[in-house]
Amino acid sequence: MGARQCRLARNTADRDDVQRHNLPYRLGSVGVGDKHEGRSYLLKREIGALAKVLPADDVITGAESLIRAYGFGPIVPNTILLGETGREDTYARFARLIQLVHRMGRNLILVREGNDVSEEIREQVDIWWRGEKQNIGLMLALALLLKRNGIWSRARITVKTVAGSADEAIEAEQRLTALVEPHRVRVETEVIRSEPGRVFQTIRESSADADLVLIGIRPPADDIDTDPEYLDYYLHLLESTEGLPATAMVLASEGTDYLKILGPA
Repeated sequence: MGARQCRLARNTADRDDVQRHNLPYRLGSVGVGDKHEGRSYLLKREIGALAKVLPADDVITGAESLIRAYGFGPIVPNTILLGETGREDTYARFARLIQLVHRMGRNLILVREGNDVSEEIREQVDIWWRGEKQNIGLMLALALLLKRNGIWSRARITVKTVAGSADEAIEAEQRLTALVEPHRVRVETEVIRSEPGRVFQTIRESSADADLVLIGIRPPADDIDTDPEYLDYYLHLLESTEGLPATAMVLASEGTDYLKILGPA
């Protein structure tokens, strides 16, 4: 995890967060260049965490090795945080990396930085929901955890969805209500009308002023998706979300129902 990938963590995890909530915090770092960067990041912020630095020729090779082998006996990380690749020559390998994370039963958070990396108070987190339940549970959990950090504590969380017609908007509002009301979550909901073919343009317009956007990644279907097909999907996702503020693209594993973790209202 390099400096670019560390910046979101800088605003979301500090010593008080880890100690106050007893978070089992572990950092896996790929040593390309400065092999001590991961440990230095933790020491500078006085975070008591276990760190493993894996030397590798490039970040993706190192990430693959960490995902396959990183752990302490039976204790293995359940969530992988990666920075989005900006190199076109690595897109195919990165798409395969997403498939690997999913096959290994881990959650994936793929971060694209925004322009604002200051530590000013954050005011808005937008979660975009397209009807599935696995990703939305994890996205809600992440947004609520984020609010435990000082600069995010006053952020308003809004779960948004897109509808194409008035009838679809009514149904979407009912789904959002059914999603949020049974759980202990203080979030707002919003249904936004959009013309066919303009869904991502609508998302960009609606979330232009958000401090963070959470959006789900479609899980790879092993019996359907070939590597080229999933690469096409990944490239479409990158292109469609270009221009958003800081964005976390989330793919939840299939082993945990995060909506149940949120608890009843």
